[in-house]
Amino acid sequence: MSCHLAVLIGNLATASMLKNMGTSASGWADVGTGMSSSISSELVTAMANVSNKFGDVLGYVQDLETGIDTMISAVGGATDTALEQIDVSSLTSQQVEEKKASTKTAMLKVVHKVMSKIEELKDMLMELLSPALNQTSAWLGQFSEKIIDYLEEFGTTVDRAQKIFDQITAQLDSSVGSNTQDMLYDTFNIFDQSGEGLIDAAEIQLVGTAYCISSISGSKADTLVEKYDENKDGLLTHEEYAAMVFDESVPDLMTSVLRAYSNKLAEIGGRVEQSTLRNELTEAVGDYLALVAGKNLTKAQWVTGWIASDRVTTRFAADLWYQFYALEKGDDVLLVEIGSLITNYTCADNATKMIEAMNYLVNTTYFVDEGFNYDYQAAAVKMAVGWVETAPGPWCKDALQEFGVVTPKAGQNWSSAYQDLAKANVEIYKDIEASSDTEEVQGTASYLQNALLGGEAASAGGTDTAAAQTAGGGQPAVTRSLVFAADLAANVSTAVEGYNDECATFSGTSSGSIDSIATKVKEFIKNTESFLELMQDYAGSTGLKKVMQEADEFVLGVESDVNSVVGAVIDMTIEQQRCDTGNETACLQYQTYAANYDEIVLDMNGAITFLTSTLGGLKTALPTVVTDLNTAKSTVMGVASTINSIMQVLGIKAPAVMTEISGYYNILWGVYFGFFAAFTCMITFYAFWSNGFFGGPQPDADDVPYQAPTGFTDRVKMLCGSCMACCGSVTSSHMCFWSMLLLGQVLTLLLFIISIVICLLIGIQAFFSAGCSKIYVITDTTVCTGMMNIFKTFLFTFGDTFSSSLDDMCSDKKLTLCKILSDEIAASALYTIIGALLASVFTFEMLLDSACKHEKIRCTHLLKNEFPNYKED
Repeated sequence: MSCHLAVLIGNLATASMLKNMGTSASGWADVGTGMSSSISSELVTAMANVSNKFGDVLGYVQDLETGIDTMISAVGGATDTALEQIDVSSLTSQQVEEKKASTKTAMLKVVHKVMSKIEELKDMLMELLSPALNQTSAWLGQFSEKIIDYLEEFGTTVDRAQKIFDQITAQLDSSVGSNTQDMLYDTFNIFDQSGEGLIDAAEIQLVGTAYCISSISGSKADTLVEKYDENKDGLLTHEEYAAMVFDESVPDLMTSVLRAYSNKLAEIGGRVEQSTLRNELTEAVGDYLALVAGKNLTKAQWVTGWIASDRVTTRFAADLWYQFYALEKGDDVLLVEIGSLITNYTCADNATKMIEAMNYLVNTTYFVDEGFNYDYQAAAVKMAVGWVETAPGPWCKDALQEFGVVTPKAGQNWSSAYQDLAKANVEIYKDIEASSDTEEVQGTASYLQNALLGGEAASAGGTDTAAAQTAGGGQPAVTRSLVFAADLAANVSTAVEGYNDECATFSGTSSGSIDSIATKVKEFIKNTESFLELMQDYAGSTGLKKVMQEADEFVLGVESDVNSVVGAVIDMTIEQQRCDTGNETACLQYQTYAANYDEIVLDMNGAITFLTSTLGGLKTALPTVVTDLNTAKSTVMGVASTINSIMQVLGIKAPAVMTEISGYYNILWGVYFGFFAAFTCMITFYAFWSNGFFGGPQPDADDVPYQAPTGFTDRVKMLCGSCMACCGSVTSSHMCFWSMLLLGQVLTLLLFIISIVICLLIGIQAFFSAGCSKIYVITDTTVCTGMMNIFKTFLFTFGDTFSSSLDDMCSDKKLTLCKILSDEIAASALYTIIGALLASVFTFEMLLDSACKHEKIRCTHLLKNEFPNYKED
C-alpha cells in the first residue's frame, strides 16, 4: 500500500508540474504582452516623437536660412541708406570720424534688433532639436553591444519558451483539428483573389510569393493543380482544394498561409493604430486595403464606404490614391489591382468626392505640401484618372463632366488631359522656385553675404526635395482621420484575434514553425542602428555637446561678425566717398581699410558655421534619418503585433490545456490508487483467509437440494447467490482459484507495464529538462531576474514602461520553466519509479505466497477428509 501511495504522490507531483507549466505559459504570455504593450505605448511613441521633431526641424532650418538671408538684406539695406545720407564733402576729419562712430552705433542697434528675430527662430529650432537629439543620444548610449546581445538573447528565450509550450499543447490538446472546415473556408478565400470560387496555379504562386511560402512557389503550384484537378480544367474547386492542402509535400499549408496573412494584418493594424501623421496613416490604410482585398472583397468595400463618406477628408482621400499609385509602381506583390478596385467602389458610393480627390492630385502645391515628389505627379494623376475613366457605371464620368478642372481636347481622354495639366503645374512651380533663387544682393549686403556665407544665400538652391518631402510628410492627421483609424484598428484587432485562435485550434500551436520573435527583434535592432549611425556626429557624446555649444554661441557670434563687417564697410565706404572728392589722405586710408578687410573676415568667430555646416549637414542627413527611423518604427510595430498575437494565443490556450490535463491526470491516478488499494486489500484478505483465518479454505460442501424462494427477499437472495455462485464455491475449486490467480498475475503485469510507461514519461520529461539546460534565463531565477531588469532598463530609455515590477516576476509568474521541470521531475521520478517497481514486485510476491499457502491448506483439508486421524507436522 505504501508503494502505491508513493506512486500516487509522485504522479500528483507530475500533475502539479503540468499545472505550473500552465502558470509559466501564462507568465511568459504576460511578459510578451507586457513587452508588446510597452513597445507600442512607449517605444513607438518615442520614435514617432523624434521622427516628427526631426521632420519639423527641417522646416525650421529652412526658416532660419531664410531669416539669415532676410537679416543680411535688412542690415545691408539699412547700412546703405545711412551711408547715402552722409555728405562728407563739408566735413572735417574729426567730423568724419564722429559720423562713422554714430553710424556704427546706429547700425549696432539695427543689427541687434534684427538678430533678436534670428534668436527667436533659433530658439524655436532648438526647442524641437534639443529633445530629439537628447533622446537619440540616450538611444546611442543604450544600444551598446552588451544591450544588443541581451535583447537578442531575450528574443531567443521567448521563442524557445513559447516553442516548448507549443510542442506540449500540440500533443495534449484534444481539440486540435476540430475546425478544419473553418480553415478551409478562410484559406480558400486567400487563394481565390478573383472571388470566382475557383483557384488556378497562378493564384497559388502569387500567394506563395506574397507571403514568402516557398513550398507553393514556382512550378510546385502547377504540380499541385495537375495532381488534384480531377476534371483537368486547370482550376481547383472547394473539394479539390480540400484534398490539395493535406498533400504531404506541403505540410501545414493552411496554417502557414492563414498565419502569414494574420501576421501581415496585425502589423498593418498596429501601424494604423499608432499613426499620427497623415502620410503614414494613408500608407497604412493603403496597405490594409491591398491586403484584405485579396481575401475579403466585402470588407474592402465596407472600408471604402467609410472613405467615400465624410469620415475622412477629401485631402486624405487624395493622399490615399497617391498611395495606390505608389503600391502599383512598388516592388511588393499585389494580389489585386487595388487602385482600380477601390476607385470602382468609391465611384459608386460618392463620385463627387472621387473627382474632388483627383483635383487635389493635379495641384502641385498640394503635392509638395503633402511631401510627395512632384517628379511623379503627372504619372500619378494619369494612372488615378485612368482608373476613374474605366470605372463601371456613369457616376464618375458624369462627375468628371461637372466637377473636372480641365476639359479634354478633341480626341483626348480625361487621363491625358489631367496629366497635361499636372505637367504644366509642375513647370510653373519650378519657375517660381527658380525665380526666388536668382535674387542678387548688392552694397553692404553683398559684403555680408560674401563674408558670412561665401557669396551664396543661406537658402541658395531653393527647397531641397528630400527635405521638403520629409517636412511635408510630417503633417499631423486631423481628428476625423484619427477616429477613422481607431475604428479600423479595432476591427483589425478583432479579425487577427479570430484568425490566430482559428490557427491555434487547428494546429495546437500558438505560432508557425518559421515565426520568430528573435528574428523580429534583430530586424528592429538593425534598422535602429542604421539611423543611429547617421546621427552619431550630432547626438554622440561629443557631437551633442558641440551642437549645443554652437547653438548657444550662434546669435551673439553672428551678431559680432555682422557688426565687424558692417563697421568695416562703413569705414571703407566713407573713405571712398572722401577719396572721390579728391582727398588723397582719404584714398590712402581707404586702401588701408580695404587691405585690412580680409583680415577682419578671417578673424571672425565663424559662428555662422552652426547654420552652414552643422545644420546644413543635419539638413542633408535628416531625410534619410527620418526614413530609417520610420522604417524602424514600422518594424517595431511589427515586433509588437507579432509578439502580442503569439502571446495572447499562448496565454489563453496553454494554461487552459495544462490545467485540464493536470485535472485529468489527478483523476486518473486517483482512480489508479483507489483500484490498487482495493486490490491490495483483497489480496491481503486472501492471504489471511488462505492461512486459515476467517474460516479458511474448506472442502467442497455436499450438494444442498433446491428449495424454491417463497418471497421477494428470498428471490433477491437467490439472484445474488446465483451471480456469486462461482465466488461462493471457490473453497476447493482448482480452476476458479487458478483463474483468479492468473487474473492477479495479469493485474500485476499491468502494474509493471504502467511502471515502465511512467519511466518513459519521466524520460521524456527529463529530455525537455535537458533541452532547457542551456537556456539560462528559463533555468536560473537570478539570471532571469537580471535579464528582466536589463530589459526594463532598456525600455525605460523610451519611457516609464512595464507598469508591474519585474523584480519578482521570474518567481511569481514561474518564468523559469526549465527549473520547474528539473525540480519537480526529480521528486516525481523518485516517488513514481521506485513506488511503481516495488509495488509490482511486492504484489507479485504476495500472490505467489498466497497461492502456496492456499494449496498447502487445501491439501491438508483433503488429507483430513481422507484420513481422519491425519495430523500436521
